[in-house]
Amino acid sequence: MSILEAMALARPVVTTDVGGTVEAVVHAQTGLVVPARDTGAAAAALARLAAQPDWARELGERGQERQRRLFGGEAMVEGYERALAEVATR
Repeated sequence: MSILEAMALARPVVTTDVGGTVEAVVHAQTGLVVPARDTGAAAAALARLAAQPDWARELGERGQERQRRLFGGEAMVEGYERALAEVATR
């Protein structure tokens, strides 16, 4: 949830490639995805964002758009409605 919350605030994110994070973050488009347990890669990603603030801002803005489109309130309600409709027709 913290990744989606950061994206909602237009913050660039650095995450690892575990769980559902890659469904939320598209590497180098809406944030940066690094290998799990690779502290060097995480540090390098953070340094890259710090060194390129304009690009970091773009990642954050695109992340915010993605979060709203796929994981915002309306998208979640629509997803629940589809799931309930599918269950009701079984």
